[in-house]
Amino acid sequence: MKQRSNFIIDLSQGPILSQLVYFSFPLLLGNLFQQLYNSMDFLIVGRVCGSTAQAAVSASTSIVNLLISFTQGFAVGASIVISLHFGAKLYDQMRRSIHTAVVLGIGLGIISTTMGFVFSHSILTMIQTPPEALEEATEYFQIISIGLFFMVMYNIGSGIFRSLGDNRHPLYSLILSVILNTVLDLVLVAGLHMGVRGAAIATVIAQSASVTGEFWVLFRTDEFYHLNWNELKVDKKQLRAILKNAFPSAFQNCIISLSNVVVQANINQFGELAMAGFGSYSKLASFAVLPATSMSLSLTTFVSQNRGAKQYDRTKKGVHYGLILISAITMAIGLGMVVFGRPLVGLFNPDSAVIEYGIMMCQRAGPFLILLGLSHALTGALRGAGYAKIPLFVLALSWCLIRVLWILGLGLIWNDIRVVYWAYPVTWLCSTVILFVFYHKIYEAMESDESSTDSEAPSGNMSHLKHFISSLQHRS
Repeated sequence: MKQRSNFIIDLSQGPILSQLVYFSFPLLLGNLFQQLYNSMDFLIVGRVCGSTAQAAVSASTSIVNLLISFTQGFAVGASIVISLHFGAKLYDQMRRSIHTAVVLGIGLGIISTTMGFVFSHSILTMIQTPPEALEEATEYFQIISIGLFFMVMYNIGSGIFRSLGDNRHPLYSLILSVILNTVLDLVLVAGLHMGVRGAAIATVIAQSASVTGEFWVLFRTDEFYHLNWNELKVDKKQLRAILKNAFPSAFQNCIISLSNVVVQANINQFGELAMAGFGSYSKLASFAVLPATSMSLSLTTFVSQNRGAKQYDRTKKGVHYGLILISAITMAIGLGMVVFGRPLVGLFNPDSAVIEYGIMMCQRAGPFLILLGLSHALTGALRGAGYAKIPLFVLALSWCLIRVLWILGLGLIWNDIRVVYWAYPVTWLCSTVILFVFYHKIYEAMESDESSTDSEAPSGNMSHLKHFISSLQHRS
């Protein structure tokens, strides 16, 4: 095998804290640019075209995120399998899993694009998009759907790089994409006055550029992970392993996004100003949660690589460092949302009524952002440990079932938008408490079993724990 590139990081060796931070930082920057990329349409449309056009973008975004979130689960599943092979030094299996993931991504991308384009109007009508915004929302959604293929393939490519400890190549592709998207938004929306159509076209062109950059590297590099056209086929063993890890993550993401669609439908009932205000908060929150999502992905890779290398004590220490870091960061960000929420929300829309709706949510979510951060970090740690079904169960219960019941139940008593707003911190608390219980049981068993077995199959406490988790799944 050729000497490894400097872009590759073996997380099973070296100082834990510095490696975790070093690995997380490019991922955080990448997620930051991803959100800049996603927010440009919303910001420029709101400033140039007004609240109705911005409401159209907001309504479409919740559905697009649902489709993307489902396919992101497959990228996470592939990343876990590739990381395990990389950590265990099983490079032949690693290459087969990489090529299988690419073929899987192509299929998912085609399906996502087709579904989004065909069913856009029906879905937007179903979630009660206001009539004045429906036509623009449908046009925006249909054009964006063309780019869903590129979004899926970008996530697959990023998952491949991330599983090998390389977050910089996806970052470079994303920076190019953000710059291109911003320039095209300014030209098509502000310059040529093409409205939401121009914003959607700019997004699709930029998405195609980002995925082209990633796969140009994957095909042209002479590193051990390079793609080969002749190897682009499905390996059944690797596909089963990817799907085993992917489906829990995919359905978890899908369920969470589906609950957000229910939330969006309830917000829509309060009119386009409420839609624009909540949409402005959502864009701000998407930046606020970046450290948490970055740490979640980092811990998934860290735990997977170290689990493959059978370094369980190092695994637990890394998770502890991650939880401490994310707690401090999200507390600071949450405070900033409360103190500076008004000018931050105002960046997306200068309308005073829209700002009031946005700041109302900031004041309720900001103090509890630490709970969201801990839930994301614990989810990443459990996925990397091979227990992806646990976050699926917990987040489906907390962020979907309890959240929807809260909104629908209390909404019958108090027809107030604050009922919807409070659903978020309440369900963040539920998920954090339950995930901590599972985390403690799993990692305690992992630590006690480290000295009692050298085999791949868990024994002792870990075996009992697997039976316990299996019984929970059968009951549910």
